[in-house]
Amino acid sequence: GIFTPIVPWYLLYSWMLMFMVYSAITILVSMTIAKEKKRIGFIFILPIIFPIIHISYGWGYIKGFMLLHVFNMKPTGENFSISR
Repeated sequence: GIFTPIVPWYLLYSWMLMFMVYSAITILVSMTIAKEKKRIGFIFILPIIFPIIHISYGWGYIKGFMLLHVFNMKPTGENFSISR
């Protein structure tokens, strides 16, 4: 494939397997929540919402880690307060 010269095949297959498992779990959890809440629309919207939440949370965690530990930036008043 197009990525074979860049990434070894076993990493591509590992990523595809993780993506398929994540997708299956997301769909199963969405169906479970839709059944519990008796809202059929959750089956269609939650598989979109879950990755958005996970990606944004992960991105914020990585950004915070990089700023704090790699660039040695200490928290200031504007980015130190709790958002909740």
